[in-house]
Amino acid sequence: MSEATAAGRPNVPPQPPRTLKALREALELLCPTALPQFDREAADAMSRARTQLAATPMHQMLDQWAHRVAAERLGTARRMDELVQQMEAAESMEAVRPLLAELRQLQDEAEAEAGRA
Repeated sequence: MSEATAAGRPNVPPQPPRTLKALREALELLCPTALPQFDREAADAMSRARTQLAATPMHQMLDQWAHRVAAERLGTARRMDELVQQMEAAESMEAVRPLLAELRQLQDEAEAEAGRA
């Protein structure tokens, strides 16, 4: 699925493996403005992994950013951010429900693209 998606959009790299280096390189191409946040979260996850003597914080961080890279590759990351902002500003649950449904659909697509389907 990754190659087909990348082939359908010019200049879109394939979905990278879940490694710090590969995800960072993909972000450099797809969304360089996200790099400072990526670097902060990577440092935080490494610190927590050392403190906890467990790899779980790193795995969680890599999964999260693999999904972000997938959303960037699919062209849905901006819409996902807009939906979150609209939900935060919504005044009722009735207004939130359709936004949440759309966000969940986009998240599912990004998750499948990232290889966690």
